[in-house]
Amino acid sequence: MQKDPPQPIAVSGRFFLDIEELITDPVANKETEVDIEPAEPLTAERMQAYADQVLVSDVLSYILDTSIVKILINAARIAPSAGNNQPWKWFYDNGRLFLFHSRERTNASGDIHNIGTYLSLGAAIENLSLRATQMGLICIVEPFPMVGGVGDELVAVIRFRIAEKEEKDELVHFLEARCTNRNSGNKMQISEMQISEINDAVEQFANIGFRLEYSREKIDQLAAIIGKTEKLRIFIEQGHKEFFETEIRWTAESAEKTKDGIDLRTVDLSLKDITGLRLMKDLRAAKLLSEWGAGKAIEKLSADGVSSASGIGVLTVPVLSKEFSLNAGRAMERVWLAATKAGLTVQPFFAPIHHFALIRNHMEHTLPSAISAQFKVLYDEFASVVALKSEEPIFIFRFCYAEDVKVRTFRLDTEDIFFIGNNA
Repeated sequence: MQKDPPQPIAVSGRFFLDIEELITDPVANKETEVDIEPAEPLTAERMQAYADQVLVSDVLSYILDTSIVKILINAARIAPSAGNNQPWKWFYDNGRLFLFHSRERTNASGDIHNIGTYLSLGAAIENLSLRATQMGLICIVEPFPMVGGVGDELVAVIRFRIAEKEEKDELVHFLEARCTNRNSGNKMQISEMQISEINDAVEQFANIGFRLEYSREKIDQLAAIIGKTEKLRIFIEQGHKEFFETEIRWTAESAEKTKDGIDLRTVDLSLKDITGLRLMKDLRAAKLLSEWGAGKAIEKLSADGVSSASGIGVLTVPVLSKEFSLNAGRAMERVWLAATKAGLTVQPFFAPIHHFALIRNHMEHTLPSAISAQFKVLYDEFASVVALKSEEPIFIFRFCYAEDVKVRTFRLDTEDIFFIGNNA
């Protein structure tokens, strides 16, 4: 006999959720689905049209063989990106390498001014530059070459020259080792030498600030704040959709098929944690927890991970702009590589940055009012802990001594992101 579905008990106001239904793999919920108009795919023809509009510089560019360019692209493609969305396409034409924002891969509602996207693209530029330096080349990067804000899909044009003298940058040796590590740390103190090496990694970038908090008191304070922001994100309808439907890859097969997103195997979760996460993938459950002021288990899960850190790093910029965000992405990658070189693992946190930016840029109306009020309080607490003044936080990451990851996230194949023009 087929059982009747669980029914609400009108007297107490409690509701029963069908556990068997909730722990199955996610399916679209038509009643709560949020529609975002997908961006038009960026085709090779459109990239060629952009390339034809960019004037050839007076600066002589060394014409690279496409086999060399592919080596550079392979360094760029392993850069980090928000939710592993890999928002890039590359186009080589007339001795120039064009970097495009592949908008069909980025629809994050909280990514104000494309902060996360430009951070990712900046990291890709830094990886490419490091590999070029190793190969005796100099990269001349011209960001946002289209005048008047037209054609923001085109993020940078890169030209090449032969270096007159050999230059070395040890960070290039850690490109493949660098990864996001979500395993819990052991709270061991970072040495003064390691702190110095990490701080030195960002010195070359003017107007990009970096602070490393490593006192146990401040780490615990920041852990509580970050844990709350991660929880609040999934109480927002669009944030919930992005996390559970766009970012998470629930099976190894789906991760291997799409070659993007966050493979659930890379997250340090117990069976109990995974069951809770699968419960939360139903927006009805998330909304009920939000209404009840609940969700402490989710908050604690994130906070405990942050509390296990040996340090919390914060990158800042004077104002949120595409130029500063791109440079901050390059600085971010250098800090990450320096930490990897020092034997530290790194995990980024995007939820606080994106939602603090909404609050700071008077866009709190895009959030539910109760959640917006909580983010305002959390930002004030965060600014106090890290002693922010007028500068804008643009990236937060934890540094840990932790076990190596057993599973690495996938990357798109080179042929999916690299295209050759008519004049190559």
